[in-house]
Amino acid sequence: MAVLRFVLVIGLLLFWAGRGRADVEPIRISYSAPSRCPSFDEFQRQVFERTSSARLAKPGEDARLFEVRIERGRDGLVVGRFVIREENGATVARQVSGTACSEVALVLALASALAIDPRAELAPRQKLERVVHDEPVQDEEPHAPIDLFALMEPVWEVSPSLGLRAATGMGPRPTLGGALAIAGRPLASQWSFGVEVDYLKSLTQSVRGASADFRFILLRPNFCPLAAVLGDVLRVSACAVAELGLVTASGTDIDHPESSDSLWAAGELMLRLEAPVERRWFLSADAGVLVPLTRYRFTFDNPQVPVHEVPLAMFTGRLGLGVRF
Repeated sequence: MAVLRFVLVIGLLLFWAGRGRADVEPIRISYSAPSRCPSFDEFQRQVFERTSSARLAKPGEDARLFEVRIERGRDGLVVGRFVIREENGATVARQVSGTACSEVALVLALASALAIDPRAELAPRQKLERVVHDEPVQDEEPHAPIDLFALMEPVWEVSPSLGLRAATGMGPRPTLGGALAIAGRPLASQWSFGVEVDYLKSLTQSVRGASADFRFILLRPNFCPLAAVLGDVLRVSACAVAELGLVTASGTDIDHPESSDSLWAAGELMLRLEAPVERRWFLSADAGVLVPLTRYRFTFDNPQVPVHEVPLAMFTGRLGLGVRF
């Protein structure tokens, strides 16, 4: 079973790594890691000892870029991100995590070698030669075998979340409710996209002894083209949101209680903050300016009594708890 799992990992690596190259390929390596992790020179050695099909590119020479970044998370785990940037601008990415920086660096070095040459050796050539011509070499510090299958994580990060949303101006009084959202982000990029489903209800408004309330069922697709990470903890994103749905306006405590349904459409510019609270769990806070595309004037009939007129712009906010996969 362990061999099968290992073969599956290698097959997956070959799939996203792209094509193998028979000639000696010039490459560039960008490497960032904490001080107790393997150094840049050690990481390069791990790569080039496994394949002779690559060399470091000369200044000005066209070459693929291998970006490797290793960080220690707040929960104590080590997270390694690996991005290959092709000469035509295309990117592929992987992410690994583990308890030891040396293990994460080893997996990323192996992934780099396989991306260069699918026939790359799983162990360094020098060590293999010693096994063949001498006796098997024992590690200086024995440790448990690395489970590469458990360490590999998807290229895409998917984040469902549940939250509370509030808005001003959608009804005569503040509008409150719940929101269920899911977002996706490729690890090779900072942009993300997602969709949110909301149910909102305005606080009841009294008008000359009558009562009015507004209910909203909304679908909110969103796209966040810009993002930045502050202090390796707080993620800030700028997003555009389209809001589509149904608004139901109801009047009670009148001679003829009734309700009416209307189409609701709006656009929003939003700022999103995300902060981790555990390895996969995070808190999010959204704040935005909403511009309605369907503006209504709601009144009670007989006699005509104004209830609410949708303004030109309004403010919205959301607090949520989510998990990353």
